[in-house]
Amino acid sequence: MSLSATYNRVLEFVFRKVGRYLPDKLFFSLHYRSVFGKSPDLKHPRTFNEKIINLILNERDPLLNILVDKHRVKKYVADLIGEEYIVPTIGLWDSADEIDFDSLPDQFILKCNHDSGSAVICMDKSSFDFEEARSSLARSLARVYSFGKEWAYKDVPRKILAEPILNPDGSHLDDYRFFCRDGEPKFVYVSTAGHINFLSLDWKFLPVGRTDFPPQDTLPEKPSRYEDMLRVARILAKGLKFVRVDLYQVGEQVFFGELTLYPSGGMMPFRNAGEDLALGEFMDS
Repeated sequence: MSLSATYNRVLEFVFRKVGRYLPDKLFFSLHYRSVFGKSPDLKHPRTFNEKIINLILNERDPLLNILVDKHRVKKYVADLIGEEYIVPTIGLWDSADEIDFDSLPDQFILKCNHDSGSAVICMDKSSFDFEEARSSLARSLARVYSFGKEWAYKDVPRKILAEPILNPDGSHLDDYRFFCRDGEPKFVYVSTAGHINFLSLDWKFLPVGRTDFPPQDTLPEKPSRYEDMLRVARILAKGLKFVRVDLYQVGEQVFFGELTLYPSGGMMPFRNAGEDLALGEFMDS
């Protein structure tokens, strides 16, 4: 193993063991170094990831605390675009022990309001492991999201919410994520089954990709409610320096997913450094 690779492995070990105790700027510098093998330029951010980290370190608008809360954001969004875009909450609890499974339909999704990746999906209650679901959600509820370093998440009152399944047949639900800068969508990131595509607003491939999800060989189909999605994204992004507006389409109905302030925590794995730089410049165009 080369000296550089050994150094990066040591940095990764230090980050995982003591990262949560480090000052924020040092934390993100070490994390970035452990992921990309180089230090970020936080004084003069140019790449997409550097700009996201800059927002994490410097933006302190109290509204952001509501925007990242999967429970409280629903009212905020409904007041702006209408209740018809909101996936209803069919259960809300302060702890996993309080979950009332008897009150839930045969299919549902459970997730924490303060994190990412905690979702537990039930497609059939007759074969669902209720105790494993409680244990998984209890662990997620206790977790400090991103070691508490992403400021907007720090004071979110933690809860577990239940929602209906939007795709009851179990098919993949395409996710349309509009990256917005200063209130305007700049590009859309489309997540389809096993693929992630970066597209311009006029629905053409951008020369950008991730190392962990390959793009499709052909353009994904543009949703029939695409123009409505753009309208919604503009409304929800208004007044914000940066936000990613996540939307779904089920039949002819558009549903709000969430507002994401810090995609990948500023550690998005682009295929090369040039793409990270190009997307950073594209966001300012």
